[in-house]
Amino acid sequence: RMEQTLITDQDNALVFAEPSAQARAYFTALAAHVVEALMSAGFPACPGGYMATRWCDPMSTWRERFLDWVHEPTGPALLDAATFFDGRRAAGALDLSPIDDVVVAARGQDAFLALLANEALRFTPPIGAFGHLRDARHLDIKRHGLTPIVGLARVLSIAAGARVPSTTERLAAAARAGLLSDDGAVTLGEAYRFLLSLRLRAQLEA
Repeated sequence: RMEQTLITDQDNALVFAEPSAQARAYFTALAAHVVEALMSAGFPACPGGYMATRWCDPMSTWRERFLDWVHEPTGPALLDAATFFDGRRAAGALDLSPIDDVVVAARGQDAFLALLANEALRFTPPIGAFGHLRDARHLDIKRHGLTPIVGLARVLSIAAGARVPSTTERLAAAARAGLLSDDGAVTLGEAYRFLLSLRLRAQLEA
């Protein structure tokens, strides 16, 4: 989403065009080389395994995978979809429209969107009585603050058919599509930027 802060692990994948044994061998080796280089540069491996050493396939496989996530949205499929639907090109000139088209078409899949929204709501803030945080001293800003906004923006942008990368752009696109009020988009955008600044400040102090 182009929202990376100082401390982050890796999230990457590799898509190649030719589904041949030679192509797979080449790109598998390339993926291992790049992931290892990123680790040596200070970007640790993704604990969830979302790296090109695991996710390295031809376009035809990726397209079928995206379709399966949308039409059979199980728990793991929703997590994978939420991760890869945020993807953007880092390098190369391969035409990505086969998988982009699947994401755009997902706007008509109500069951998928509802389940994706429920997944985002799993990380709501720990609110206690009278609307106060139960323990403000130990609040996970990413999990309980940023993640719900990111998840909401993702669902709304898919429902609006908008292929924009950042959370604030997605909120604006949802407002333009009439899926979110203008005030709601502004408020959520301000909250997101504020929480992101708190997280960045904590990382700088560390």
